[in-house]
Parts: sequence; structure tokens; C-alpha cells
Amino acid sequence: MLKSILNYIYHTDESLPECINYGDKYRMHFDESCKCYDKLKETFNKEEDKLLEELIDNQTEMECISSETNFKEGIKFGIRFILECMSD
Repeated sequence: MLKSILNYIYHTDESLPECINYGDKYRMHFDESCKCYDKLKETFNKEEDKLLEELIDNQTEMECISSETNFKEGIKFGIRFILECMSD
């Protein structure tokens, strides 16, 4: 069960990521990262490959937590901003 409306919005709007256009610069960095990843994996043995995958998993998890936190804090800030503007 989701504990707050912000959790509900963040975790149930599956169409939101599809609506965001990150732009050409993001796509360029994404493509370059994929190329670097592929080249790096070719040079690794099994143990090094496992460490790389663990690193990527942890970095991904950290990014998910950061994105969710930034989303929630942004909504809270926006609501406080609107309330302050309306009270003057």
C-alpha cells in the first residue's frame, strides 16, 4: 500500500516517462555511455564483470531514490510557493 499521494502519483503514472523528452544532448551521452560500457565489458573477466554490474545496479538504485526524492520535494516546494503567492 502506498503511504502518500506523492508516492501514488510517482509510482502509478506509467505514461509520464514516455512524455518526457530529454533532448539530443541526453541521447548523445546515453549512446556514448553504452559504447563505453560495451568496450569495458569486453576487457573484463568474470569477477570484474560482476563488480561492474554491482556498481551499475547500486548507481541505478541511487538514481531512482534521488529521482523520487527530487520529485516529492519539487511538488512540496511548488505547493508552498503557490500558497505563499496566494496569501499575499
